Amino acid sequence: MNHVRHRPGSALIEVIVAISIAALIIPPIFGLIQYAGRLSANAKMRTRAVTYAKAALEAVTAEKNLRWGDLTPVNVSTCTAYVYPIISGSVWNLNPLGVGWEGLDNGLEGRLCLIQIRRNATTGVISPSGSEPVDPNIIQAISQVRWDSGGVGKEVQLITHITNWHAAP
Repeated sequence: MNHVRHRPGSALIEVIVAISIAALIIPPIFGLIQYAGRLSANAKMRTRAVTYAKAALEAVTAEKNLRWGDLTPVNVSTCTAYVYPIISGSVWNLNPLGVGWEGLDNGLEGRLCLIQIRRNATTGVISPSGSEPVDPNIIQAISQVRWDSGGVGKEVQLITHITNWHAAP
């Protein structure tokens, strides 16, 4: 049987080496844990923002099914007047915001823009701007939700076209 002899002080050297290795490994692990926490928090905020943005588009869809004539889109390709849907009783109403944002919860702000769509009368192709006539039966809805993430502004933007299928051809 072989016996290992320890020299005086070798245990101390082993402890110093072990502490040095731990000192090199532990800080990056804590950094990764902090980074994962930030990613998780950002993912939660983004999920909530997308949920609010989708809800705003759904509210406009519900509004168009009830009162298409009450939807008033702006006549430009970039939005200059915003609204945000709020529930009043059992009916959605579009609250005018001007150029501002509606405060939601936990630092989220949202707004919705409704833009008129122009369509070539001959080809039926949608054009973003120009001299084409406005199609009264389609609106582009842009839903935006923003928040601050550690001093960095984040934003979700969803775009859809809403059609008045009940309109006479």
